Amino acid sequence: VAADDLLQGGEGLAAVPEKQADFKRAVAEAVAYANILQPDAINILAGCCFNPSRLTAYEATFKDNLRYALEHFSPLGTNTVFEAINTVDMPDFMVSSSQHMLALLAKINHPKLLMQYDCYHMQTMQEENLADFIARHAHQIGHIQFADCPHRHEPNTGDMDYSLLFNAIKDSNYQGWVGAEYKPLHNTLASLEWLRNI
Repeated sequence: VAADDLLQGGEGLAAVPEKQADFKRAVAEAVAYANILQPDAINILAGCCFNPSRLTAYEATFKDNLRYALEHFSPLGTNTVFEAINTVDMPDFMVSSSQHMLALLAKINHPKLLMQYDCYHMQTMQEENLADFIARHAHQIGHIQFADCPHRHEPNTGDMDYSLLFNAIKDSNYQGWVGAEYKPLHNTLASLEWLRNI
């Protein structure tokens, strides 16, 4: 779903109370694409809240919008996913930990709502062992993506243990895709050398 001005430094779309009509239009557009592309999942980025006094209202709006998205994506067989973004790269992002994601899953309690688990963001937060979390919560994850830490480049350029991580995914009951989302140090082809060592 469109994120509005999030990537340009704004608050985004999915949690701003004044933008709910815009969010619904974005969902309608996503449904039109989903009918053609038939994706496994559609990601809803929570966005930021720059005014702490409005955080409660933003959180309520985000939950309402997740429910709205579920109503429209679930009949297509498409999961709705949302992710946590680290507070180093985006200090005001509303969902920044896996525990917050789990709490939202519990509150909304819908079988088609799942986490998008971004290993780079969670490693940056340094709040959990990624392999252990995936092993315990694979059934609640709809998509996994990765980049090395701390600079978000390809595997084996930072401090992430990819042998441990990929083995944990392989040994879990995770059924979805695993996507590389990194900034290549040189060019894309050269950055794929890590694949030879999996």
